[in-house]
Amino acid sequence: MMNKKYIVEVIERKTKEVIKHFEFDNYRKADRVEEGLLRQSNLEKFDVVMRCE
Repeated sequence: MMNKKYIVEVIERKTKEVIKHFEFDNYRKADRVEEGLLRQSNLEKFDVVMRCE
């Protein structure tokens, strides 16, 4: 059985450039980081994306 990796990225909307990249083996940790980033008011020009590989 392969381990899934959960990736959380902060992407600048204008340029589509990945600003920050996090990798987790645990969905709950990735979800907590994503939720925390989405609550930050200084990230209004960025998208926060979580995906699974």
